[in-house]
Amino acid sequence: WAEHCQRGYSAVLEAFGGQLRSTITCLHCRGSSVTFDPFLDLSLPVPAAAAGLPGGGRCSLLECLEAFAAEEVLDAADAYYCEHCQCRRPARKQLRLQRCPPVLAIQVMRFSHSEAGQARHKLETQLQVPEEGLDLTHLLSPPE
Repeated sequence: WAEHCQRGYSAVLEAFGGQLRSTITCLHCRGSSVTFDPFLDLSLPVPAAAAGLPGGGRCSLLECLEAFAAEEVLDAADAYYCEHCQCRRPARKQLRLQRCPPVLAIQVMRFSHSEAGQARHKLETQLQVPEEGLDLTHLLSPPE
């Protein structure tokens, strides 16, 4: 994080700059790879369960954050190239907040796309946002 800040420190980075930790674990050998990515805002998906409800349904901001950080299985076309196995293998990918900024800027992805990618429609899901007390501790990386 310090290296990233040295390259381009600004008041915007100080206020909105955070860091994600991405851990990919090979399901064959259990070897893992960790990368860190800086961000100024998070683009959160609307959980599939809420997006598919008639009339749009409801979901909370916390549910969107949990969908963003949900463990993802990488296989088939998205299989992970494992350095230890020296080939593509199924893997698990987990995102966590390594560094949470003082001001967390969030955008919610309110459009869904067809499988062919040619059509999109706006999700009518109502988003419940707490006025205070959004607890993100379960989304933080464990201390090393």
